[in-house]
Amino acid sequence: MAKVKIVAYRASWRWYDEEGSISLKPADAGFFSLQVKDPRQFSLMVDLLRNEKPIWWDHDKKSLDTSAEPIGEGES
Repeated sequence: MAKVKIVAYRASWRWYDEEGSISLKPADAGFFSLQVKDPRQFSLMVDLLRNEKPIWWDHDKKSLDTSAEPIGEGES
């Protein structure tokens, strides 16, 4: 499976077992979840999901990707 565009997400961090869960919703399917043990990695992933659009999930590489943006582009 190739890259899919992410249209929604849910995130939760469970302090009692120090593990996070990030659920991603592709444009053409239901939610699927990722388990994240590292709080820094969790924070970075949520930051990307919150601040970058569009964002893509690559199933093969297990990575979040953004589209190319011009240098110096401001937020609107």
